[in-house]
Amino acid sequence: MSQRTLAGLFAILALIGYLCSFIPKADAIPAFARKYDTSCNTCHVSGFPKLNDFGNRFRDRGYQMDTDDDLPTGLHMGYWPVSLRTTVGYQGAFTSKLAGGNPAAGSAGASTGSFGFTGLDLLAFGSLAKDIAFGVIYVPGLGSAGFGTGGSDGDLEAAFVRFNNLFSTSLVNVKVGKFELDLPFSEKRSPTLNTPFVMYHYMSGKPFNRVIANPAGNPTYANANDFGLGDNQQGMELFGTRDFDAIDGTLRYSLNAVSSSASNVSGAGGGRAMQFYGHVTQSFGGYGIVDGQRIGLFGMAGRTPTVGNAAIGTGSQTGTGEQNKTFTRMGVDFSLTAMGTV
Repeated sequence: MSQRTLAGLFAILALIGYLCSFIPKADAIPAFARKYDTSCNTCHVSGFPKLNDFGNRFRDRGYQMDTDDDLPTGLHMGYWPVSLRTTVGYQGAFTSKLAGGNPAAGSAGASTGSFGFTGLDLLAFGSLAKDIAFGVIYVPGLGSAGFGTGGSDGDLEAAFVRFNNLFSTSLVNVKVGKFELDLPFSEKRSPTLNTPFVMYHYMSGKPFNRVIANPAGNPTYANANDFGLGDNQQGMELFGTRDFDAIDGTLRYSLNAVSSSASNVSGAGGGRAMQFYGHVTQSFGGYGIVDGQRIGLFGMAGRTPTVGNAAIGTGSQTGTGEQNKTFTRMGVDFSLTAMGTV
């Protein structure tokens, strides 16, 4: 980037900062802040959209504060359980080793940068009744979205209903629909909202976001399993928590049965087997995000189809793939905090 371009960019940022000094302070008012008449910082740390300890507990309780305000019957007429989410800014990128032939031997590169935004999410979360919560996230198709990446298709990213405190205990909660798995750290809450976590999308034999190239003629192989932990899944979750006063900590568990119908759809038509994911955490001296420490174990076991149904083909009906192969994902996670910082 040239010195003239940098000088122009700094001038624009300085002008924006100067103009913002004349704008009165305004607090964000998403759906839950409006419902409970509180600020966003009640549930979020200053690095929005990350949740603080109270926000995580609020989510674990099924978006309830255990007060009369949880009930939808007592809400004022101005309440609307819908929020909009996007991020805007400037993004730069540089790609190296663009020379033809073997990428490892190339030295050419290219850089780019532009102002843009990360798309748009329409979120609706709330309570249908006491201990019955719902969540919907719709991503509309846009003619131009992202940082110079062109248009995007619409998708229903999440749609679920959750039944809380079954049998009058926080240890038994059931969620059904399409939702994000209980991952160690949610990539949906990264500071930029457009940065996927590579470890959640690992595919054996295929570097993330790259194409295997082997111009030397050595043997290559493909991986039919395109399952990603970071992708929202369709299925059912059994979730529970329990606080232990002796260690000032919280035990959390999440057990999931998810469908394989979205696995390898393009190559085999999708599967029809159940896949299983689990995550267990224990914190000490607090919840483990802002206060205290937390350790956990997570794992995934599933089967993905490798070939399409010979009788009907891969595109006739989803969920008819054959010759399933078993795969697993396992890991350990921990969150260490010092002075309220992870």
